[in-house]
Amino acid sequence: MLEDSGDSEEIIERVAALDIGKAELVACMRVPHPDRPGRRAQRSRPTRR
Repeated sequence: MLEDSGDSEEIIERVAALDIGKAELVACMRVPHPDRPGRRAQRSRPTRR
């Protein structure tokens, strides 16, 4: 059963993640959209090993 931790919510403006597989590495980044306030821009870039 889930319990309330009492922590306050935190909004992260910029985030990034890596997906590491056997044959491919993918980097993904989400940032505030430069032209549309309140929206996000996302970029993914695959790299082969």
